[in-house]
Parts: sequence; C-alpha cells; structure tokens
Amino acid sequence: MKSIHLSKIIGRNFKTLRLKAGLTSKGIAFALKISISYVLMIERGGANLSQEKLESICNFFDIPVSLFVSEKLPKLDLSRKKGLISSFYIQNKHNHDFFIERKKEYKVATFLKDVLLSDGIFNEERSVKEIITYSKGKFARVLKSQEVSRELRRLYEKGVLARRKKYESSTSYLYRKLE
Repeated sequence: MKSIHLSKIIGRNFKTLRLKAGLTSKGIAFALKISISYVLMIERGGANLSQEKLESICNFFDIPVSLFVSEKLPKLDLSRKKGLISSFYIQNKHNHDFFIERKKEYKVATFLKDVLLSDGIFNEERSVKEIITYSKGKFARVLKSQEVSRELRRLYEKGVLARRKKYESSTSYLYRKLE
C-alpha cells in the first residue's frame, strides 16, 4: 500500500474500528502482535501495511479488505462478536489495559470501592498486603501497595472503612468495613 491517500483512509478506518470495538491502543497492539507505536503510526496514516498485515487486521475485525480500504467508513457489528475479536474479548476480559471502558472502571479507587467493598473482603480486618494478594488471585488485578494504601486511607477519612494499627509501633494498618 503506497498511496498516501489510501494510508490516510486505512488509518481513519483502523482507528474508527478500534474505538467502536472499545479497544485501547495497547489492546489492539496485543491482539495484532504489533507495537503500540506501529498502531499509532497506522492511525496517523503513516504506515505502509503489507498485504499480510492488512489481512490480519481485517480478519480480526471480521470485515473484507475491500471495505476496510474504502472511503466509506466500515461498520462493526459487535452484537454478533465472533471469530478473532470474540476470542480476544473472552481471553482478555480481566485485562483493564486492553478495553477503554474497563480502563476507566479499573482505576485503583474505583476498583476498591466498586469491586472489593462489595465483595466482602472488608468484612474482616485486612492488611494492604492481603488486599493485594486477594485482588491478584481472584480478579487477576495487580495492585501497587502505595496506591492501595493511599486509597484505603481516603476511604478511612471518608468514613467508609475503619482502621487500626497492625502493631503498636508501626504505620501498618488493618482495614475493615464500617458496620
């Protein structure tokens, strides 16, 4: 594909399909086994795609190449997710970095409030380390102790959680849901 005009059309269509599918740049890069910088280059219309890569993209979105390279924006019917895109959704459903909506939902503060508070882990006192281990095991969610500590402190200050020192002379705390 050498035409500058065609590269721009492909870039626009690629970005449109990615956004309609609700995928982040990182998600589509992972799905297509390309780098994020290459994704961005395609979307800017600055990449010369090989026939093989063009077919790979079209197979993923389940659309014909002729539609993908046309000036008319391709439609993506996500109600009938099938094929590669469906497999990608299923295999990566817990990876918040790959999906636009999940990325918003899975900020640490939101994850603690919307997922863990309703999950029952705070029915008993828990340390930051226990919360991190639980989140990784049950939700495949890797959390950093500093972020978790900060958000737990905020929930404590808002009166959502109770806390007490784990040891008399330490700054480690145990958190539990207020009754």
